Amino acid sequence: MQSNNIPNFVWSEQTGTNDCSSNMFRAVKLNSQGAAKIAAATDIVVGIQQSNPTAAGQYISIESNGIAMVEAGAAVTKGAKVSIMADGTVENINGSNTVIGTALATGVAGNFLSIKLTSL
Repeated sequence: MQSNNIPNFVWSEQTGTNDCSSNMFRAVKLNSQGAAKIAAATDIVVGIQQSNPTAAGQYISIESNGIAMVEAGAAVTKGAKVSIMADGTVENINGSNTVIGTALATGVAGNFLSIKLTSL
């Protein structure tokens, strides 16, 4: 059994024209319109989306520090550093992809697990 999301630093950001629906528990970035889905594994991450808006222009909750629930996009090993994939999910550290934390549970693609975020 894995740990639950423990809120530490959660803030809200409007999505502007960006559609962040179906992106809950995935990494997000900022652009000129507001919060946006990750488009590349090297994007600058501001946090993990913790809410699920139904359309563009709504506010989302973003976890930027502490322990956050994330979606695995590939194999993740408890205790390993994790990086983001191009769709905002996480995997064990991979090359020059943006590292966002340490896995607190083991999982495979599609699993939800907790990670300890690095300073984002």
